[in-house]
Amino acid sequence: MNSNRLALCLIVRDEASFLPGCLESVRDLVDEIIIADTGSTDDTVGIAKSFGAKVFSYPWQNDFSAPRNAVLEKAHTDWILHLDADERWAGPPRTEIEPILSATTAEAFIIRVRNLHPAGDPVHYLDSPQIRLFRNRPAYRYRNPIHEQIEPSIRAGGGLIVQSNWLIRHEGYRIHPERKAERNLTQMENAVRNDPNNYYLRLKLGETYKALGRAAEALQVLSILESEMPGKADEILYLRLAQLYLAADNYQEAFTYARQGLDRSPDHLVLLFVFGVAGLYLQQVDLSRAALQKILTTDTAGLFDTVFVRQLLSAAEQLQK
Repeated sequence: MNSNRLALCLIVRDEASFLPGCLESVRDLVDEIIIADTGSTDDTVGIAKSFGAKVFSYPWQNDFSAPRNAVLEKAHTDWILHLDADERWAGPPRTEIEPILSATTAEAFIIRVRNLHPAGDPVHYLDSPQIRLFRNRPAYRYRNPIHEQIEPSIRAGGGLIVQSNWLIRHEGYRIHPERKAERNLTQMENAVRNDPNNYYLRLKLGETYKALGRAAEALQVLSILESEMPGKADEILYLRLAQLYLAADNYQEAFTYARQGLDRSPDHLVLLFVFGVAGLYLQQVDLSRAALQKILTTDTAGLFDTVFVRQLLSAAEQLQK
């Protein structure tokens, strides 16, 4: 049997505007496309079938893992690629991936998901490393009713997970930054209520409040989470707290949390940005300049609006005079 056949697995609902771009991006990459539709009323199903996808209906049950796992049950390939309808494969072509899949002993690959931000945001995107390509095994199934994850089941079996340099572009936040947050909020609250010790779900609930502009609730959730593991949280929790305090003009707290995040991830560009901006307001000019200069010298992928960063750097230099 060919050891590198690949299936794209999706769940969709009313994604007629996004789905063509998603499926076009994998036209020459995957061997089959399997889609669970959870109740579309637009032309999503027709579009999917026009790309040769196998589509089946799955009744929505307020649980994202359930339809994802139902799709996996119908896949007969050796590897699974997970995309959402508002995502695009931006990695290498099949000719480059095929020999890697043939030779690897890995069970899964971590891929950078590039969340593109709306026009006008000085931060153009934020990358999130996620397992999106993995072997098709019965033991590998998604967990969590929302912000579902495949990683726990792979790690439970001792599977090797490796980092790739591949890329997926996520378009949804660029066009409708609040849509997913609004859709997910009730489910996120219920999920945390049912699993109150789940760090990941609580972090995502705080991020959901933040995305909806509910800063007080976001701060409450994330501050309590950080207080339960002082000095031991990951850089994303510190980043979210720093961003919230920066938006609230609490520059000392923003500076402090950004510094803690940078202790864990010294090259994290968004943390450097928050640290640099907060430092300006606190007249920590040398530290601010160093952070902003590091952004300009290391941001080779165009994460930031460099004109804006240079303006901040110029302001720091003026403060030193």
